[in-house]
Amino acid sequence: MSRTGYWQWENHYRQPGTGKHRCRGLAISISGCRDDQKSADSSGYSESACIGAMTHSFIKAVEAEPGTTYGRLLSAMRAQIRDCHGRPARLPGRLGSFVRRMVASSSVQEPQLCSSEVFDIYRKPFLL
Repeated sequence: MSRTGYWQWENHYRQPGTGKHRCRGLAISISGCRDDQKSADSSGYSESACIGAMTHSFIKAVEAEPGTTYGRLLSAMRAQIRDCHGRPARLPGRLGSFVRRMVASSSVQEPQLCSSEVFDIYRKPFLL
């Protein structure tokens, strides 16, 4: 995400002959964080269980905005993750204290979109 709050494309295209086969058609992947981050599970997203932060934020974003675009989906997921990041883990005792310290010292996850083709994420409707 840029300083102005818009998602930007980064080119990570592999040159032919690097062991990857060229994709025919549009392939899109959404992940829970950048390569230099770790995806988190947290009880802060659910009253009853630890679930993936990205999975939770993805479901909430799709439910809240049916027919959304990929850009809005990523922004809604990011907002949901940042909102839940501040909630303390519900684990008791030493383990809970340890988890809360680890979460407080880690960076907040940034949802990522990868695609076989560049497209306008603010205009293309999200399709599941």
